[in-house]
Amino acid sequence: MLNKQEIASIQRLVRSGKTSCTASRVWRKLHEEQGIGSLVNNRLLLGAVEIKQLRSLARETTGLDPLYESLDGDRVAVAATAANEKLSSQGVFAQMLQLARAPGLPIPTLAGKACIPRGALLSVPSNLIRGADIEKLVVIENGAPFRHWYGALWPEALQDAIFIYRGHGENMAEVKRVALECPRTHGFFDLDPAGLMMAVEMGVDSVILPRDWRELTAESEFTQKFNKVDIFQRQRQQLKQLQGLAGTALAPLIEHLEKHQLAITQEHMLAHALPLELFPVDERARGS
Repeated sequence: MLNKQEIASIQRLVRSGKTSCTASRVWRKLHEEQGIGSLVNNRLLLGAVEIKQLRSLARETTGLDPLYESLDGDRVAVAATAANEKLSSQGVFAQMLQLARAPGLPIPTLAGKACIPRGALLSVPSNLIRGADIEKLVVIENGAPFRHWYGALWPEALQDAIFIYRGHGENMAEVKRVALECPRTHGFFDLDPAGLMMAVEMGVDSVILPRDWRELTAESEFTQKFNKVDIFQRQRQQLKQLQGLAGTALAPLIEHLEKHQLAITQEHMLAHALPLELFPVDERARGS
C-alpha cells in the first residue's frame, strides 16, 4: 500500500514522461521495497516496464490511473472516484479561513452576514470571503493569540475591525489575497525581524505593536524577563532582508529592534495586557 507522498511522486514522474529521477528518500524506499529501477549515482533509472509497474501500484492503492486521474480536491471530492478518500491531497480544513469580530458586528460573506458571540470563531470557505467587502482587517500571525483576540488591548481604531488568522500551509495564500483586496489591512505579528518581514510580505498598511515600544529596551524589566535574544540572533538574515525592503516609515522601529535585539511574542503582549497601537508601513514596504 502506497502512501500519499509516494503516489504524488509517481504521478509527477509518469506525467512528465521522464525515465529517470533524483533518488530522493521516497524513490529510494520504492526502489528497495518494490525492486523498481536502477540506482546510478544519485539517479534512479526506469524502463518502460517499470513505469507501467508504477502506474499499476498507484492504481491498486487508489483505483485511479496516475497518468490521467488525480487525487486533487478534498475528501468528499476524492471519494467520488477513489476507494480511499483519506488519500486526498488537500487537508480537511485547507481552504477554510478563520475570522472573528466583536459581538453584534457582522462578518460579510458571499453567503450572507454572520454575527458570532464573544470568544467564538467563524470558519468559512475561502471562496466566500472577499476582501473588498471588509473595511478594516487585522491579520493575526499565531493561532493562540487569534483564539484570545478579544482579550487584547486594541487601539480604538480597531474596535470594529474583522480579525483573521494568518493560517498555515494551503490557506495562507488565500489570507494574503483577502488582505490585499481589503481597503485597510493591519498586521499583528511578533515584534521581531521575522514578524516585521512577514508584515512587509503580507502587504499590510500598518503593524500593531506595544504602544510603549520605545520603552522596550535591553535594560527594561519586561524585556529582561520576556525578551528572546536567542530568537533575535537566529533572525539576522531576516533583519538584513528587512533593512533592504522596508521603507523609511519602518526605519526607527527596525533600528530599535536591532539596537536592543528584541524578539517579543504576541503571546507575551496579550498575557501582560500591553496596550497596543498602529505603526504605519509606507507604500514601498507593501508586498507584491
